[in-house]
Amino acid sequence: MGGLAAAVALQQRGAEVVVFERARRQHQGIALLVWANAIQALAALGVADGLLAHASRIERTEVRGASGNVLSDLPIGTWSKLPSVALFRRDLLAALAAPLGDIVREAELVGFAAADRVALRFANGREEQVDALIGADGLGSIVRAQLLGAEPPRALQQQAWVGWVELPSVSGIATATIGRGPRFWHAPLAGGTFWYATVNRVGGERDALLAALAGWHEPIEALIRATRDEDLIATQIRDRAPVARWGEGPVTLLGDAAHASTPDLGQGACQALESAVVLGASFDREDSIEAALRAYEHARIERTATISRLCWMTSVNSTIESPLLCTLRDTAIKAGLKTVARGHLEWILAGQPW
Repeated sequence: MGGLAAAVALQQRGAEVVVFERARRQHQGIALLVWANAIQALAALGVADGLLAHASRIERTEVRGASGNVLSDLPIGTWSKLPSVALFRRDLLAALAAPLGDIVREAELVGFAAADRVALRFANGREEQVDALIGADGLGSIVRAQLLGAEPPRALQQQAWVGWVELPSVSGIATATIGRGPRFWHAPLAGGTFWYATVNRVGGERDALLAALAGWHEPIEALIRATRDEDLIATQIRDRAPVARWGEGPVTLLGDAAHASTPDLGQGACQALESAVVLGASFDREDSIEAALRAYEHARIERTATISRLCWMTSVNSTIESPLLCTLRDTAIKAGLKTVARGHLEWILAGQPW
């Protein structure tokens, strides 16, 4: 997603762009949240209007306990000028690919050598020369490993499930439910409901999730049971700790390769889209490729690091297992989450000037 968005931003400025994709993915994911800051980025890329016509708007987020008791009610629709929405991941990918034409090539990058230009090496033995390399190759980035070292992603001991089901949700409301360890989130999406859940262990089938959430408020069990196998993805939550630099010479990183975060604030894809637009805008102001890449990094590293830390903190707080600490957490949420969240979310949702 970040690679396609960066390609659109650069192509808008007359650059000749090629996207090298390791493999055509058989499963493009389920859905995602596109918060107001990402809508601003998509508008800059010229694709927001078409997506908004088919998206489900999120006006409020309710935070509930396992029994369904409301702990906090966040009116996020009033905290930004642009809407925040849920939409299918495939629709966003298609919208970003549409302006690019036939520039996506299936090729697996295995390494590069950077000097005045960048020599790319692919798994099939082919080589290609380019003026700049944007490593938007995800959490296990080959480009990042060569630039910064092959340190593995940081793995939380959390198993996540993401699903979509043809059961209705209350229009405009996302619900985040927290308990002693597990958590569940759901929101309306195109004639159904988009949901995700986590438990503090790795592995397990759907039955393990149902057991962990047994007795939680409706419609949680109904949503999980009604989701078809083909509309359910299980994965382990991982991220990367923020770093001080992303690039060197005519090479940089973007998206999860640069600033992967836990999904707790729904900002992973949103920050990739912001980065793509800032990257493109950096070429408007700088006289050389390297200067533009460093300007992009300077503009983005602090913001993405702050958001990554907020995501990590949210993950830790929302998955507490101690009964005493959960009671203290829930009391704090009732007393002050709306005030604290508003300060952080207004800043995030406002996006980044470019």
